Order: sequence, then C-alpha cells, then structure tokens
Amino acid sequence: MRRILLAVGALVVIAVGLIWWLHGRGDHAPSKSKPTQVAGKHSTAPRPPAKPATVSGRVTRKSDGAGVAGAVVSLAGAEFGAEFSTVKKPTLVAITDDKGAWTAKDVPPGDYIIAATAKGLLPSARDKLTVASGEQRTGIDFALEAGGVAVRGTVSDVLGGPIASARVTARRQELSLNRDAEFATLTGADGTYELTLPAAEYRMAAAHDDYTRATKSIELEDKPVTADFTLIPGGVVRGQVIARDTGKPVPHAIVTVEPAHRSLQSNEVSAVSDDEGNFVVRGLSSGGVKIEARARGYSSTQPTTVQVGIGEDVDGVQVLVDGAFSISGRVV
Repeated sequence: MRRILLAVGALVVIAVGLIWWLHGRGDHAPSKSKPTQVAGKHSTAPRPPAKPATVSGRVTRKSDGAGVAGAVVSLAGAEFGAEFSTVKKPTLVAITDDKGAWTAKDVPPGDYIIAATAKGLLPSARDKLTVASGEQRTGIDFALEAGGVAVRGTVSDVLGGPIASARVTARRQELSLNRDAEFATLTGADGTYELTLPAAEYRMAAAHDDYTRATKSIELEDKPVTADFTLIPGGVVRGQVIARDTGKPVPHAIVTVEPAHRSLQSNEVSAVSDDEGNFVVRGLSSGGVKIEARARGYSSTQPTTVQVGIGEDVDGVQVLVDGAFSISGRVV
C-alpha cells in the first residue's frame, strides 16, 4: 500500500512539473507565426516618401524592325480590383520619337499594363509590370504588326471648340477583377484623333486635365467607326492637408474627392499632397463635393464639403485630419 501511495505521489509531482514547464515554455518561447501589428501614429518610424520612376523602351514594325515614329505608349494602373473601384487613375502616355524610342517620366510606383498603338498597326500590350520607387526601367519594347480597324473622331468642348492633347483610350468591354490594357492616343490641335484596334467591343473614354471625363461604348467589326466626344469644363480644387492636433501640414496624404450626392455615373478623383501638404484635384463635375484625406497616422473623421461651379477654380481649401491607427501586415 505504501509503495502504491509513493508511486501516486511521484506521478503527481511529475505531472505538476510537466504542467509548469509547458506553461513557462508557452509564456517565453518565441512564436513561429508573426501576429498582426496594430500601432498608433507615434509607434513606428515614418516611411520614406515614394520616388517617381522612369520607364522606357522602343516601338518597331515587326515586318522590318524599323522604328515607329509617333506611336503612343500607355501605362494603365493595374491594381487588383481596379475595374470595380470608383477611383479612376489617369492613364499615362508617352510618344515615340523618329526612331521609335519612348520614355515615361515621373511614373508613380505601382503595377501597370503597358501598351503601344500606332496608325495602321495592331496594338500590343505587355504583361503586368511592377514599377518600384525610383526605378529606371528600360527595355520595354513592342513590335507591331500591320492590321486593325480605325476608330476616328473629334473631342470638343460644350461650345464646339476643339480640345487638343486630350487622351482618348479604349479598353475591351469585359468585366474583370484585373485591369486590362488601355489602348490610347492623343488628339491633335484640331481635336481629332485616330486609333487602330482589332475587332471587338470597347469602352472608350476621352479625358483632359481641364475637363470632366466622357465615356461611350462601341462595337468594332470590319469597317471604321466614328466616335465623337463633348467634354464639360471641370472644376479645380486646391488646398492643404493639416493635422488638427499640431496645426502642421501633412505630406504625402492621399486626398479623395467625390460628389456629395453619389450616382452610378459618379467617380472619385484622387491626388497626393506634396511635401508641404498641398494638393490639386482637377476635372471635377459641378456641384457639392466631399473631400477626405488619409496619411500614415492620420485620417479624416468627417469630410470637408465645398461647392464647385462649372470650370471654377476653388483655392484655399483646408482639409483637417485627426490622429489614427495604422495597420500593417503581409498578404501571401
């Protein structure tokens, strides 16, 4: 009996020791999985501002390798879900020189679909390209084949005058989480344009920094199509993002402007404040607009509302932001 009691006591001591050891190990052993980090605006060092990049290449004819002068290269933002976002980032464009060389400067870091178009040649697009901060990316070349159908038209303002250097873009009329290539061209001094495309259904758009954006759908088969656009002068809002707690400017804030009364046709317009917190947002429709801003450690708690007339330039808008938390992590 005594042996049994001693054995039971020994087992109890061992069990207690084992529980204590496991508990201590759980408290102090390093975790193999890194938890999500939630930090206040003063707990992490500010990230260095993103630097614009440069992307360059050459456009040639596939038949003989000769450079294509006057070709238009477009860089369309390709973030996941871009087609369902209300924020429409403008497509960047670059024109080739007499040897077919092109360079796009001041390209914000991000993902892009890059495409090239030229009159009488089928357009071509590259796979999604990620551009890093301050990168000098070269060798983005295109070899275009003969073919395609022409889309022609004129971009005018509401008074009938031509709009020069307007961006006319065409994207296949397909719903996708990922952004497709936008084939682009620019209007001439007389407001006219011509874009050569393969037969398909397209969603076309005409845009200019001083006007609101206009869109239309076309079906392109085996004959040229005419697509004209009339743009309305857009409003401009200039202002500064200010931290409420310090009264100091907030640099590199993302500023979004949307109509006060949303509709299916309304879009947000975005901009990024400079080192002094100043921002400029163009191409706004007339009426009331709501402005919000977000930066590392700061966010708007309520929108700033202003009235914008047709083609009006509204200056001196102050957007106040309050302290906010930053959530960081990694998606794999």
